[in-house]
Amino acid sequence: MRTVHFWTSLAVLLTGGLVAGSGILLLLKKDAQWLQPAVVAASQTGASDVRVDALFDAASAAAARPLRWDEIDRIDVRPADGIAKVVTDDALEYQVDLHTLDVLSTGHRGADIVEQIHDGSFFASWVKYVVMIPSGAALLILWLTGMYLFFMTLLKKNSKKRDPGD
Repeated sequence: MRTVHFWTSLAVLLTGGLVAGSGILLLLKKDAQWLQPAVVAASQTGASDVRVDALFDAASAAAARPLRWDEIDRIDVRPADGIAKVVTDDALEYQVDLHTLDVLSTGHRGADIVEQIHDGSFFASWVKYVVMIPSGAALLILWLTGMYLFFMTLLKKNSKKRDPGD
């Protein structure tokens, strides 16, 4: 078990560090403006019957140059906040008021790049399948062998305390 644990830990040394480090950053993304812009208060909360193309037009008008639909990664509608987040492929976020169609905030979403590093897709699309999934399996093996080694050590120590003649 010690040999399996030792060599498996070597295999996940780099990917484990990337996943752990990026995971910590993702946990803090709501607290750091450079990771994700804070949600700005809208004119009112609740949903509206605004059309998606109107959200796109509002974001495009606020952009440095007019946007194209193929540059949009997603439009995240937040009725509880009264806003929609129009996010481009280059990680720019436009927060649009659902009721007035005013662009309330524009900012860079660093968390999107951190997410891509976390799942391996930042490096290449195949990395998450060829590198990250086997690393996850290796991490599970590390956990299992670590638990085995931990409890076996405890059992041996306890048996020596009970039987001092050994």
